[in-house]
Amino acid sequence: MILELQTYDYTLATKARLLSSAGFWTALPRITRLGTARLLVVADTLRAEDVLQGFQEVATPEGYLPPEVLAYRMQYEGFLQQIIHDVRYMRLFLVVDTALSESGMIGALGAFGIQARPLEGEVPRPFHDAETGWRYFTDSQGGVWGVLRSRATQSGVIHPRFLHSLLGLDFPVWVALDFATWPNRRTMQQLRQKAAAAGYAANRLTEQAEAGRVARYVQEYMEALAEGEMVHTVRIHVLFRAASPSELNERAEMIRGTLPWELEWYFPPHEVALR
Repeated sequence: MILELQTYDYTLATKARLLSSAGFWTALPRITRLGTARLLVVADTLRAEDVLQGFQEVATPEGYLPPEVLAYRMQYEGFLQQIIHDVRYMRLFLVVDTALSESGMIGALGAFGIQARPLEGEVPRPFHDAETGWRYFTDSQGGVWGVLRSRATQSGVIHPRFLHSLLGLDFPVWVALDFATWPNRRTMQQLRQKAAAAGYAANRLTEQAEAGRVARYVQEYMEALAEGEMVHTVRIHVLFRAASPSELNERAEMIRGTLPWELEWYFPPHEVALR
């Protein structure tokens, strides 16, 4: 099931609205069949010629403007150019495998403060036909596409603005965020295995320090689970286009510079693009 989510400015949202959405990710094992969900983010730049043409169609011709007003006209056109550079058109979609009906899923999301609506058409597609390859694939217009994904193991903190720099790049990107919530049974099993491995390693002097660190890590997680917390995982895929393989590599480095995560090339990229 695919639903379109209503976006909002988190800097203007109430604290209650921000915190209420956290309950949705905790409830994934109950709402979905596999405890997973995917967010698709489509960000595109504004077409300067379309914006300026629209302005020209409604604005008074320059020949009819007095000199003192013409200066304001020129200032406004400069403002439009800045808006074209800074503004991005973004759409957000949620992909879930659930037994709920479409209306039931929309209602469940609403209970967590997330506004959703049924699709009015197809999800925007970056291309329709392409020739597959190992490192990249080529669309019917000659553009090359690649996919970067986050490594399985990361360090650092995810904050609300971590995608802003990525979505603010001056070329279109298609982003998929894959979330998974572990059931408590699976989490406890994993923690017991780590605790057993730490206990075995503690018998060897060279690994006692690491074993102690793992034991503390397991204890902290056990306490968090007892307080109702759950373990979540998140992975990001970024699909992007360039005019040539060399430009694709340059844009890949630009994307790496915008995110706090370590990224790697995904081979072959057409597989994840199709999904």
